[in-house]
Amino acid sequence: MPVMINSLAHQARRPVLLAALALAAASVFSADTMLVSAPSAATPVSTLLRMPYEHRATVAVREPASPRAVAGPFTYRWPVKPFNRQHPVRGFFGDPRISNHGESHQFHFGVDISAPNGTAVYATITGSAYIHPLHSTTVVIVDPRGVEFSYWHVVPSVRNGQLAIAYETVIGRIEAPYGHVHFSEAKDGRYLNPLRPGAMGPFVDDTQPRVTSVREHGGQFALVA
Repeated sequence: MPVMINSLAHQARRPVLLAALALAAASVFSADTMLVSAPSAATPVSTLLRMPYEHRATVAVREPASPRAVAGPFTYRWPVKPFNRQHPVRGFFGDPRISNHGESHQFHFGVDISAPNGTAVYATITGSAYIHPLHSTTVVIVDPRGVEFSYWHVVPSVRNGQLAIAYETVIGRIEAPYGHVHFSEAKDGRYLNPLRPGAMGPFVDDTQPRVTSVREHGGQFALVA
């Protein structure tokens, strides 16, 4: 039985906490589309380049919860070959994350696409490529509309300002030992779920994750699926 821990000790009232936690859990695991603002809706896209990976973010649910199943048109394809085939996803948008020995708590602002170390990662949008100033193994591509795609855990093979062509330019290769590329999409200072309907595809997921109970462990709360 998988258990995910998320520290919420800073909350004051336990009845309110449990109600909010149950609502958040249901939203995180089954929402079709969620937005992660970093840190506010007015933040320009360019400032996302200067934010560390561990930046605290808020999650807002924008559509009613329903099973994650996407079938139909999509805007762009996967960043690893074959582009038109669905690849394994080991981390979804909105997953709760704890890092830095329990000091950092956040929601996952992209999707983790599994592939062997050294796999070529391709641009999925045409635009200017940049190396993230705070993370040397992150490549960011910004198109003329201000849409920003970022590829984390990648050893770059592009230079700052280089024009990257969708599905032609190899922007880098997956860095060992991660075994995946973290892919994010941002627009107007907000991260968007790449697997929302009409975004990256093809993608179909007819599973229905759910939280069956909430447990307390020494001041921390566990969501039990």
